[in-house]
Amino acid sequence: MRVDRYEDPQAFRTAVEAYLLRDEPRHNLMLGILGTLLSTPEVYDDFRMFLVSDDGAPVAAALMTAPYNVILADADEEGVDALIAGLHRDLVAI
Repeated sequence: MRVDRYEDPQAFRTAVEAYLLRDEPRHNLMLGILGTLLSTPEVYDDFRMFLVSDDGAPVAAALMTAPYNVILADADEEGVDALIAGLHRDLVAI
């Protein structure tokens, strides 16, 4: 599995939107915050976006806007494990 951190909200949206829209009610918070990052980016000074993919297909996604907790999209256990490892690498690098 591959874990990618995105800096660009538009690139993240392109990569993750179809995955999130498969269960829009469950992912409405992440979709809403992503919309805010695109329309009024000054609202969030610090944010992180992650996508886990397996053979090019999204299997997990996460979004964090400081000082708030990470929002996790619906994912299977392997996707979550890969995401946790990616988040840990990212946070240790700070």
